[in-house]
Amino acid sequence: MALTFNGSNNTIAGVAVGGFPDGIVDTDMIAASAVTAAKRGTGAVLQVVTDIDAGQFVTNSSSWQWQGLDVSITPSSTSNKILIIVGLAMDGQGDQAYMTLYRGTDNLGGSEGFGAAQHESRCISGLVYLDSPSSTSSVQYRVAVRNGNNSTTVECPPWANGKQSIVAMEIAG
Repeated sequence: MALTFNGSNNTIAGVAVGGFPDGIVDTDMIAASAVTAAKRGTGAVLQVVTDIDAGQFVTNSSSWQWQGLDVSITPSSTSNKILIIVGLAMDGQGDQAYMTLYRGTDNLGGSEGFGAAQHESRCISGLVYLDSPSSTSSVQYRVAVRNGNNSTTVECPPWANGKQSIVAMEIAG
């Protein structure tokens, strides 16, 4: 098809995609909002937030205690989900040690939490949880631990210089 110029409305017809040599069209020539970012479909990772903790946490409490790992993330849509990944080493000396995840003040794991270290055993607990906060406000996720009774010690991590982490990823819904 031949190129045709229409002087009354300043248009050119017959130009194929890629028909101009490099450098001919620049951003000044493109109308505002005419070009948008690539579309990202359902399941696309939109943002990632992480926290790494190198300190040691010790508690003797049978009620949930914030261990130190936390992240805040602000979803861009109420239909998006948040994927949480936690790596936590713990030891329940003398009894069980439990781990849970909080969204704000809501305990997502309930009274038993998501993982437990058995009596006199060290373990690395991994948690993968897909949450639907239905919010576009900042959402905080925290890791909490407790023991099976008030007399045993829970250590996270149970060795010096251990690192633990929490990752939150916003997933397009």
